Amino acid sequence: MEDFDSDLLEFEVLKINEEQKIDKIIATNEFDILKAGKLRKKIGLEGQSYVSSQAFRDKYVMKKLLQDTVKVPRFSKIDDIYELHDFIDSFGYPFVLKPRDGAGSVGVEILFSENDLIEFIQKNALYNLIAEEYIIGDMYHVDGLYKTGEKLLSQSSKYINGCLAFHNQNYLGSYNLIEKNPLSVKLNSEVSKILDKLPTPLDTIPFHAEFFVTQTGEIIFCEIASRVGGGMIAEEFVHAFNLELDTESINSQLNVEIIRDIERKFLTGFLIIHPNKGKLVSINKNIPFEWVIDSYIKDDIVGKIYNEASSSVDAIAMLLVKGENEQELINRINALYEWFTNEAVVWEIEV
Repeated sequence: MEDFDSDLLEFEVLKINEEQKIDKIIATNEFDILKAGKLRKKIGLEGQSYVSSQAFRDKYVMKKLLQDTVKVPRFSKIDDIYELHDFIDSFGYPFVLKPRDGAGSVGVEILFSENDLIEFIQKNALYNLIAEEYIIGDMYHVDGLYKTGEKLLSQSSKYINGCLAFHNQNYLGSYNLIEKNPLSVKLNSEVSKILDKLPTPLDTIPFHAEFFVTQTGEIIFCEIASRVGGGMIAEEFVHAFNLELDTESINSQLNVEIIRDIERKFLTGFLIIHPNKGKLVSINKNIPFEWVIDSYIKDDIVGKIYNEASSSVDAIAMLLVKGENEQELINRINALYEWFTNEAVVWEIEV
């Protein structure tokens, strides 16, 4: 099947089930989670239910469930201009508009004024959106594995520049916090509250949660997903823990015993380089740093003309670094970015 977004996918699965009973439906892609939940309900299979899938995919449902458990931004569902008008009347500018079921920061807009609002309405339908209070602060993410009331593994990290950096043609970075960092302890505690509250499945799930931390140290929940985070988060766990998050989740769903004895080898961080608006003239793939332990640089990109990045993970290159502490990771990410932009890549920029 060429189009996995088509309703024909579910139709074909139901046909297959009529001919030969399906035992399991496993989905690892965020955009398949809801479909898989509906199919399990229709066929009568165990696994992540549609209710659980919706709680991890629909940001409005998610925040409704969690608003009495953790601190969340003020929010409202937006399906027409009237709901949006009421939100602005109540909370004013600036605020955030984004799809209720989006991913990768696609479609996320910060509106600072009525002019921004008018421009947004001219380009977008006011349907299936969530409006949120704009939070000023740094952004963090927590990733790991969870099963029936227990976090099997959890790693807190801090974003550099934030997930909307691609809007300003800036890079997106991330680095692990040490386990004893007081903020890491607090973030892990918040994640436990969230996962214990949401309708999580009985099987092991990977999770990717994001938080804002304000200048006063207040932790405000952004969102959570029951899948592996983007960027190089999967690779971080492979190199640092010798663990594949998706594999562990799939094994659990297949009743294969999952790994319990998990030890970290080192801290990691990653750098995502977004395309500039222009022609990529040349790129050097020979990275001169031994502490860069993994990389993904697109093939056949020299000579191509790019527009601005369309999402937080729309990249020409992703690079993974290791380090012994947080500051070393920050220094190495900065050094890697300087080398990449000043020596490794040449752009012919559109004026």
